[in-house]
Amino acid sequence: MRFNTIVYSYLFFALFIFNALALLSSEFMPIFTQVFTLLTEDGRVYDIFSCILLFIALLTLCIMPLRIYTKRSTLGKTAPFIVTCIAFVLLCLLAILLYWLWDKIFTKEDIAILPSENPIVLTWQSYYTSLEFAISFICWILLIILPLTYKALSLTINIQHRVGKSMLILEPSITTILIVMSANAYHPYFSDLPSRYIHFACFVVANLLLLYVLVRNKKIFGFYEYVNVILLALSIFYFVLCSSSMLRGEFFNAQLTLYILGICSWCSEWLYNQEIVQEQITS
Repeated sequence: MRFNTIVYSYLFFALFIFNALALLSSEFMPIFTQVFTLLTEDGRVYDIFSCILLFIALLTLCIMPLRIYTKRSTLGKTAPFIVTCIAFVLLCLLAILLYWLWDKIFTKEDIAILPSENPIVLTWQSYYTSLEFAISFICWILLIILPLTYKALSLTINIQHRVGKSMLILEPSITTILIVMSANAYHPYFSDLPSRYIHFACFVVANLLLLYVLVRNKKIFGFYEYVNVILLALSIFYFVLCSSSMLRGEFFNAQLTLYILGICSWCSEWLYNQEIVQEQITS
């Protein structure tokens, strides 16, 4: 059992409980109707959670290429180089995201503003040019669709090929995929937001692929993977129930925390994958 699978499964469970309490209490308990709205305000709890996870991801990205380069005698020169380049690009993007979140937290104006009861209104143009769309689409392609398609088709990568080694090192686990799927499903579907069409289409495609992989390749699902599938199903259930509560707050801040948790989980898997590849090469 991967140690990082256990750690990030528990973190996913903790965030699941926190989101459930915030949303369900806001939706069904009149005295707590503003809880989710207050928690998701810029510079509040979810932004702090995201910053902590980003620090962990950045630290992992700084250490991981150095650890992989120590194994270049077995892996060759190409695989560590490709992994290092991807780590550097991801490091820069996450550093920019951390700066943006840090600015939201520490430049937040201390003005008491009552939470708005009006739902968030976005146009098609504003959504497609937003940070929300960019993060959701990139994570959906790289961390959900591509790895699930690879597993659904039962493709095999030549471990002796230089690029193949890199792909196996960078392959996300089922735990990472499920965390990102939960983030992707975090959306008020019963709303007038134009983004609901995109999120619903992504949601349907991802879940169909997951069900197919679950039926075809049960051996890649262990205890924690099955538990995370159940958490994903329960998350979708209360996301659907609590659409109105999501609309009263900046739900993207909560969604972003799940995306960053998935990215953090993915980065932590690289070294473990590298050890598996190294064992297969030397065996």
